[in-house]
Amino acid sequence: MKKILFHSLTIPPDKVSTGMLVAEIASGFKDRGVDVEILASTPQYNFDSNVDSKVELKKISKNLYESTYKNVKVFHISSKKRSYSDSKRIFQWLKFHYHSKKYLFKHRNEYSHIFLFSYPPTMNIVGIFISKFLKIKLIYSYWELYPEIAEKVNRIKNKFIVSLFKSIDTFALKSADSVVLNSEELEEYIKNERLVENNLLTINHFSPFLELEKGPNINKKSIFYAGNIGKPQNIPLFVNYFNESLSNEWTLNIYGSGEEYKHVKSLENEKVVVNEYTERDKLIELTSDIPFALVSLDPNLTIEGFPGKTFDYLSMNKIILCFANGNSAVSRFIEKYQVGINIDPKKLHNLDYVLEKLNSTNFIEKTLNNVINLNKNEINKEKFQLPRFPINEKYGEIERFKSIIKSYPLEYKELFPKEKKLDKTNNPPEFFVEFFENQKNIKNISCYSNEGDKWEKSDISFNNYTLNIKFREAFLPRRGRV
Repeated sequence: MKKILFHSLTIPPDKVSTGMLVAEIASGFKDRGVDVEILASTPQYNFDSNVDSKVELKKISKNLYESTYKNVKVFHISSKKRSYSDSKRIFQWLKFHYHSKKYLFKHRNEYSHIFLFSYPPTMNIVGIFISKFLKIKLIYSYWELYPEIAEKVNRIKNKFIVSLFKSIDTFALKSADSVVLNSEELEEYIKNERLVENNLLTINHFSPFLELEKGPNINKKSIFYAGNIGKPQNIPLFVNYFNESLSNEWTLNIYGSGEEYKHVKSLENEKVVVNEYTERDKLIELTSDIPFALVSLDPNLTIEGFPGKTFDYLSMNKIILCFANGNSAVSRFIEKYQVGINIDPKKLHNLDYVLEKLNSTNFIEKTLNNVINLNKNEINKEKFQLPRFPINEKYGEIERFKSIIKSYPLEYKELFPKEKKLDKTNNPPEFFVEFFENQKNIKNISCYSNEGDKWEKSDISFNNYTLNIKFREAFLPRRGRV
C-alpha cells in the first residue's frame, strides 16, 4: 500500500510553530494507522539554539538527512541558516525546491497523496509539479495570500511581477485536488477573487502545544510578543503606539528574529525590551506572569494572513492584544470569541476604551475565562479527528463520509454534566449547553435522545444562550445518547 507524504519547509528539531503543527498532524495520522512520512529542510531558523540535541539527524546521502519525530520518519533536505536578504532567501527556497523535486520524482511511486504546506511563497511551484507532472493527489494547505501581502507591504512594487506571481499561485490552487484554508474570510476571497472553487475546506489553525495549566498574574501590567519580526508584522508601529499611549508602569517584552530585528532593537527604552529568539520552554518561563500577548499586522492587511501565533498564545492562557486592521480575519476571530482587545492602527484617535480594558480586573478575568473555554472546546487538535464512524453498507457509504469531513463540530462554551457516567443517583442527569454570546441560529437547534431506550424528540428550552434538556425518564444501561 502506498504512503502519504507531508511536505513542509520547517519541521522539528526546528521548533517553529508551523513546523510543529505539521509534525503533530502527521503524528496524529500515524497514530490512526496511516503510513505517513515527512519531507522538510534541516534546521535553518535560530540555528544555534533551536536544534534539539536529543534529535539525531543521520546523513543518508549528499543532501539528505533522516530523523524521527515521535513515530514518523522525517527526511531533511540540507539547508543553510535562514538569510534575511530577499535575494539570498529566494535562492535558498529555489535550491530547496530543486532538491525536494528530485526526491519526489525518485520516490513518486511510493506515495498516493501529498500534503503540501504553502510556506515559502514559492512552494506553489512544487504544487504544480506534484499535481501536473507527477500526477499524485495533492492536498494543498494554503495559509497566506503571499502575492497580495508582498504588494500591500511594498515588498514587490512591479505590477507585472505581482500579476505573474498571482497567476502562478492561482494555477497551483486550481491544480490541487483539495485546498485547505485557515479562515472563512480567506476561503471567500479565494472563491471570489482568485476564482478557485475546487474542494475548498476551512480549518482554523490550532496550537500544536498542550494548554498550560497555570494562568498569568492579572495585576501585572505587561505585554509580550514572540515570533517573526518582519515587515508584515509591523512591530515598530506598535512600539510607537505603546510608548505614546501607555503609562510608564507598563512594559513590553519582544522575543524574536527577522529582517526588522535591528530596527526594533534600536527602539529599546526603559519600557521596551527586545530579546533575540527564545526557545518555547524558556519563553513560557519568562512570560508566565504576563497576561497580554501581542499579535501585530501591517494595517493594510486584512484577510491575507492569519497569524498562527494567536493559537500558541491562547494555549499559554494569554489575552490577545491584536494590533491589526479591524476587518482582518484575526480581529474578527478575537471579537467573535471575546478573547482579547482589538486596536485598529488606522483608528488611533480615540482609544480610551483600550486603556479602560487593559486596567479592568473584571474584563481581564472574564476574558481569561473565555480563553480557557476556547482552549477546551475549540483549539484542542483532537477536535479535527473524525468521530466514531461505522463502516457498513448503509452508514459507511462514501457520500455520507464526504459530508462528515466537510462539517464542523457545533461550537459551545460549556457542557454539563462534565461527568458522563450515570448511576442511580444522577440518572436522568441535569443537562444543559452554554453557547457563546451572539452565536447565531442556536434557537434553530433540535435534539433527539434515547432515554428509556426510545428515540424521541427531546424536551428542550432556552435561557438566553443556554440550552436545557429535560429528559423524559432514566436512561437504560449500556449507552445513552443525545
